[in-house]
Parts: sequence; C-alpha cells; structure tokens
Amino acid sequence: MRHGFGAHVLLVLLACLSANAFLPSVPQSLSVNPSASLLSLLSDSIQPSVRSDRPNQPIRRGARVPVAPPGQQSPASAPFQDSTILTSTRFDEIKSLHPSLLRAIHEMGLEQMTDIQAQSWPHALNGTSCVGKAKTGTGKTLSFLLPSIQRLLDTRTFLPGRSVGILIIAPTRELAQQIGDEAERLLKYLPKIWTVQSMYGGTQMRRDSNMWAKQKPAILVSTTGRLLDHIRETRVKGRKFGDIILSDIPIIVLDETDRLVEGFWKDIKTISSQLPRPEKRQTLLFSATLPKSVEKSFEQYLPKEYVKIDCVGNIASGERANSQVKQSYLQLTNMEDYVCTLVFLLQSAMTDQPDRFKLVVFFPTAKLARFFAEYLSTVMEIGPVWEIHSRMSQSSRSRVSSSFRSASNGILLTSDVTARGMDYPDVTCVIQYGAPYSADLYLHRLGRTGRAGKEGAGLQVLLPFESVLQKTFIKQNVPQHEASLSLDQNDQERLDKGKHLIGSRHATLTPKAEAAYLSMVAYYQEYARRNISADEIMDAAHKFSKSVGLVHVPSLPEELANQLRKYRK
Repeated sequence: MRHGFGAHVLLVLLACLSANAFLPSVPQSLSVNPSASLLSLLSDSIQPSVRSDRPNQPIRRGARVPVAPPGQQSPASAPFQDSTILTSTRFDEIKSLHPSLLRAIHEMGLEQMTDIQAQSWPHALNGTSCVGKAKTGTGKTLSFLLPSIQRLLDTRTFLPGRSVGILIIAPTRELAQQIGDEAERLLKYLPKIWTVQSMYGGTQMRRDSNMWAKQKPAILVSTTGRLLDHIRETRVKGRKFGDIILSDIPIIVLDETDRLVEGFWKDIKTISSQLPRPEKRQTLLFSATLPKSVEKSFEQYLPKEYVKIDCVGNIASGERANSQVKQSYLQLTNMEDYVCTLVFLLQSAMTDQPDRFKLVVFFPTAKLARFFAEYLSTVMEIGPVWEIHSRMSQSSRSRVSSSFRSASNGILLTSDVTARGMDYPDVTCVIQYGAPYSADLYLHRLGRTGRAGKEGAGLQVLLPFESVLQKTFIKQNVPQHEASLSLDQNDQERLDKGKHLIGSRHATLTPKAEAAYLSMVAYYQEYARRNISADEIMDAAHKFSKSVGLVHVPSLPEELANQLRKYRK
C-alpha cells in the first residue's frame, strides 16, 4: 500500500524490491584513461532534453513538456500566506511611496510588509548602506528594489535614460533574470523612460551595448562575469564601459552577498574598482546566510557607518529555515538502492498529490541531473520532467526556468545553479540527493520551497559514505523517517528495462550513465579530504554504475585516479 508524501509527513524508503545484478568488489587498481581530464567530468555542453505534458493539464506518463517562448515574463510573486512573517505595516499606509509603485505592488497581490522589508525601508530610503539577512522566501528582493526605486524618484538630479541609477549584481544568470523581471513589474506604471536591463553570459554582448547607445537603463542587473566582459572589452561612444556606465552609479546592490564574496572575490574587487568609492555611494548587501568568515571581506565595500538588519539571529542553520517547511532526512545504507529510492520518492509524491506536485531535486553534478532527466522520462515514463544546470545554453535555461515557474505540476532536476534566490511558485517539496557541501547550501536549497509563507517539505538523502554527516542534521533536530516499502510491478519492470537498455549500449542513455558515474567520482573525491576514505567512495560509485546497468565501468582520468590514490586506506 502506498504511503502519503505530503508536506507534513515524509515517508522514506530504506529497502525496495530490486533485481540488481551481482556487484563485484571494487578493484584494487583503478582503470585509468590518460586522455580524459578531471575538469571535463564536471562540465557539460550537451543541450537539455525537456519533457512532459502541458503544465496545467492532467499528467500522463512519459509526456513531453512544452517550453515557454523565450522572453516570456514570469508570473508575479504570490501574496504571502504565513502571517508570522508579516508585520502590521501596510504598503498603502506609507505616505512616501509613489502611487505608481503602490499600484504595481497591489497588482502583485501584496498588502503588508514582511519583517525584512519593513526594517530595510527607512534606512535604504534615506540613502544609508545596509547589510540585510533574512530567511529564504521572505521578500528580500523587494526589500532592496522598492526603497531604491523610490529614492531615485525622490532624487531630482537623477535623470532616467541618461544614467544608471541602480546596479544589482547576482551570482547566477537565472537570479539576475528573475530580479530583472520583478523590477520591471515595479516600474510598470512609471513613465517608459524608466527601464530595466538584465545582462548575463550566453547572450551577445553587442545586444547590451546597443541598448546603452539608445538609452541607459534606470536599473542594471548583471552577473559578475558579464560585467567583467564589458569592463575589459566594451566601449560606449568611444569611452570605456566603466567610465560611462559604472563610475557614477549611486546605488549598488549585491544579492546573495556571501556567494558573491566567496565565489567571485576577485571579480567583485575588479568591478568595485570601477564604481564610486563606498563613501560616495549607497551599498545594499542581502542574503539568507552571512557567515562570519565573509563579514570582514565585504566590509571593505561599505562606508564606515552602515546598518545591520538581522531578521534571522544567531541560530543553527536548520532552524533558519521557514517554519512552514517540514524537514526530514533519509540515510541510504546501500548504493544499490540509489535509483529505486529516487523512483519511489518521486512516484509517491505524484500518487499522493496528482493535481499538486511540484518537486525540485538537487544533484551534486550537472551530469547526474542530465542522466536522470532522460532516465525518468524514457525508462520510468515519469513526467513532467525538466532539467536545468550551468552547462546548458542560456536560451535553454531561460525557457526551462520559465516553463517550470508557470507549471502547476512537475519535477525539476538541477545542480546548484538554482539553489540561491530562485523563486519557483508553489514548490511542494525539495529533495537533496546527496549531502550539500555546507550547512548554508543546505539552507539555500531548502529555500526553494515554503516561499511566500506557504507550506513545503524538504527531504535530505544521505549516501552510505555520508553517514558521518548525520550530526549536522541531528543537531538541527531534523527527524529521520523510516519505512520499508516496495515499488509496484510496473516500476520494477521498468527498472529492469533500464538496466537492459544501458547494458546494451543505448545511444543516449549509456553515454549519459557513464558521464554521470565519472562526474560522481570526480565530485565526491573531495570527500576523501574530509575523513571519508577513497575506497568507500569508489565502492559506492561502482555499485551505482552496476545499479543503473553499466556493464563496463568507465576508466578514470589519470589526474582523478592519482588524487584518489592519495587517500586510499
């Protein structure tokens, strides 16, 4: 009998009926492919396959996903449904708020400010630099957009169309695009001279510069990489990009500040050198997590006097998640159950809520996400399924993101490219298939559900060699649910079919399965430096390869094999 997989109770699978082939012991000598590189294992240039039925129609197995046309605007954010994150401050009671902005806010269905919005408003509006920290899904984007736009409206010297008023830097293309969309909704009823421009890799740089030649945007949203490209290469009317676009911007925003500082430190330093000095500009830093380790780093981008707005407090990572999100974890005891456990969890979610299931599944590598996207739709006939990761073209990523955002049902398989800031409405559950690299990343992934005060669920699946990481979640009082459940006969037959196809050198499944195996080993070899032996990792990877049906285990690149040998017992 099927058990529910709702937001309040997560039942997990520790044993499932499977017909796994005999699993040989891990060889003592690694099979090495000297021509392959370690970097290539973690990259992916193959275009995505997007599948399933029309998002708002009843779902049938194996249906294909219609992809939204490029440039389609994402729907407005849903009103907040959890009264505990709202304050008594109403937008229509703020006398200093421009009527056109208030009209746009009402159209978005928003009436009351959240805590981070209410606390940020007076400081950001008067030009004070701020560092804001709040839980995921509590309206941080509006916290810096709304007062910044209002401040520009109040500044008589700012002339829209002639200069950039706000520069917002985001760590990913999807987040930059999402922020740009929300800014456009806020500017909807202002004169057309008030515009937004979003820049990111994967699009033509000439398109950006052509837009500046006609009219400068009031709000410029960009990733660090695209800003650097323009700083180094672009001239506007004969002048350097930094001199004509960046040098006089009065308001700078770093969204997901900790990710920018930790992952793009050198890039941020270069970009900052093109901006007005901290004392000559307003700087707004926002994130759900701001570890002490990065505080000293980002302080150099701030003036001596700034305001800290902390709506989270000094509490454990798991407790910083929204209270509406029910967390649990599952410890896999055998990698032979890797595939059937994933299938069971997804099937349970679809069966329990056939008209309302919207899942995000995080994998550690893009190639694992890519493999399972095809495996689930082709072999298991599960749908609708999307995949999104950093190695897809920007146009494909944008179409997939737009389609999943507007869908009422579906499963998104992804790498950490969507872990931060992305707002996909009505996600019912986040499954993290493998431990995240840090507690903060766990929190950001979990933040894709339970947004705008809605209920959600989060399930962390730990692999056998990750059992030492259990204490991370036990400290946070995350419960472990246990159940012994089996797949039905049809699903078991499909699993067997998948093994046969992959073992018979299927044209697309087999190469993707091999790539998934190699990327898994390349990613988890980092664990060998974290008190987890290379032998445990290789044993798990070999069992994974056999469980999906690979007859011959792919050879490891020489660089990776050498690294693993260093940490073998």
